[in-house]
Amino acid sequence: MIDSVDTPTLTLLTLIASLIFQYFREERRRKWDLEDRAQVAQALREETQATAASLKQVTLQTAETLMTTTGASIAILNEQVAQGTQHAKDAYHEANSVNNKIADLQKELLAQRKDGKS
Repeated sequence: MIDSVDTPTLTLLTLIASLIFQYFREERRRKWDLEDRAQVAQALREETQATAASLKQVTLQTAETLMTTTGASIAILNEQVAQGTQHAKDAYHEANSVNNKIADLQKELLAQRKDGKS
């Protein structure tokens, strides 16, 4: 049968067969490429969701730690303020006591001078 077909016709048939094969091969590659892209996109979505969930957990833990630390810091600060206030009150009372002693000594000296002069 090949002998009965002339060369231009055989070339044309071969060319058409090659083009048809190439078309189907490109369609198959395109389909596989689209499937690969869909798989990559799904993997990226899953990874992004996992990362977001992980970041959310870390954020919540950090917030909890900050709240605990802040609460403890406020308690320590309040205690330090209370101690400072008590020290200030003690110093105020001590200063008043010293001032009263100085005033008493001054009165005694004035009284002694007055008694010594008279």
